Amino acid sequence: PGFIDAHSHVMMGAQLVDYVNVSSPPVAGVNNINDIINKLKKKKKDDNIEKGEWIIGWGYDPDLLDEGRHPNKFDLDKDFPDNPVYLNHVSGHLSTMNSRALELVGYTSETPNPAGGEIYRVNNSTEPTGLISETAMAQAREALPKLPAAELLDNLKVTLEQYASNGITTANDGFTSALQIQQLMEAQETMDFPIDVVGLLGFT
Repeated sequence: PGFIDAHSHVMMGAQLVDYVNVSSPPVAGVNNINDIINKLKKKKKDDNIEKGEWIIGWGYDPDLLDEGRHPNKFDLDKDFPDNPVYLNHVSGHLSTMNSRALELVGYTSETPNPAGGEIYRVNNSTEPTGLISETAMAQAREALPKLPAAELLDNLKVTLEQYASNGITTANDGFTSALQIQQLMEAQETMDFPIDVVGLLGFT
């Protein structure tokens, strides 16, 4: 007997294992934008992240931050002028970046909003703030570093064990790419899954 998870993101969870948790309480201890920056700085120091390498965080919630707003490139550029920084919103439907990340993704003041998404702009300007949403995130995700297969497998094991430890016996991955379906099938050949995983194909 156990719980059936109706909609989550197993493969996304496997990616997040190596990222910085910048969630507010009770998930993590972030109360303001400065807390986010300090967590990112600690990650950079602890992991010896070199100049030019990505620093990625997840889980921030502007509604729970003291500032009551999203972090933007102006907040992040001061401490990370040479590292691309990418932060995923708690919903997974928005993210924010610094100037270096915007440059690598290819978003400028001349970039139009993609259908179904938005590149947010500075007031009375076309200059990106760093915040993007929905389909605008697809191009950004393509620029992020990809996990090696062995590391993804290790992270998937950690993720599935976390589901199982909370009493979940079946997880529905609510938006699974064709590549992720293939990765799950290959992983099942080399490791024992502690739970059942249903991959709901989102795109090819």
